[in-house]
Amino acid sequence: MISFNEFKTEREKRQKFRYEIFCWLKEKEREYNIESIVPKDFNTIPLYHNATIAFFNECYLASTLIIGSAIEQFLLWHVTKVSKLQERMFRKDFYKLINSLLSKDLITELENFLIICRDEIAHPKTRNHFSALGLPYNMEEGYFGGPDAEPIKLHIDPKKFQTKIGYECAIQGLELFMKIVKYITDKN
Repeated sequence: MISFNEFKTEREKRQKFRYEIFCWLKEKEREYNIESIVPKDFNTIPLYHNATIAFFNECYLASTLIIGSAIEQFLLWHVTKVSKLQERMFRKDFYKLINSLLSKDLITELENFLIICRDEIAHPKTRNHFSALGLPYNMEEGYFGGPDAEPIKLHIDPKKFQTKIGYECAIQGLELFMKIVKYITDKN
């Protein structure tokens, strides 16, 4: 059985890194001045806070999924001024609705984040999914993981973001949320 002291020792090893990611997030919040912005949409605030908590606790895949939802909710609220939590929205309709809200660069960045990071974690369709999860594939044995397994080599479109592992997806999503909030707030 694992003792409490063993658990405590392992947890303390990660404290410095968690402090660094906490500092990164707080610096970005100040840079984009989102600390003073309180969206009126009741869905966005808890989603953003849950995404940051998951990030602090190194649950990067959860953070990526949650921040993707926070971005969508924030944008949909600004278009319609009502919550869309219960309504099913197809992606092509989503982009038509938000097209006037964001710059072309932010739309491109959002599309890349949703397709390359969020969708590959939520709805695996390609081998990119396993790279997004950070899982190495053992080609000889035909399974994921193992001490001799190599990371999957992917063809990456140089015009798009590279497929990211969970940590990089979470960072990209959190900063994208802040950029979008600042852009819309400054525009209004």
